Amino acid sequence: MPPLWRSEFRHVLLKHVRADLLQANQAIALWQKAVERLEHCEHSVDGQEVLAIAIRWGCSSYDAEFVALAQELDCPLLTFDRKLLELFPALAVKPEI
Repeated sequence: MPPLWRSEFRHVLLKHVRADLLQANQAIALWQKAVERLEHCEHSVDGQEVLAIAIRWGCSSYDAEFVALAQELDCPLLTFDRKLLELFPALAVKPEI
């Protein structure tokens, strides 16, 4: 994952706290667990490639980071994002729950 996952995940945790779906201490515990499990999976992405993808496909630069990394690693992009699933059908895959 690009290091951006950290900001994205914190944003999701904060939204859950504000919606009373998580307590603050639960969010902090989930954050710590995620960092322990995922920090070794971080990969830098080429900023020029990210920008080129975002411009060409009309997605956000945030989303383009994940797309660029999946392309670079030649692996599927697991996402629930409908726009990414539509724009990149050969790359983006919706996880089964």
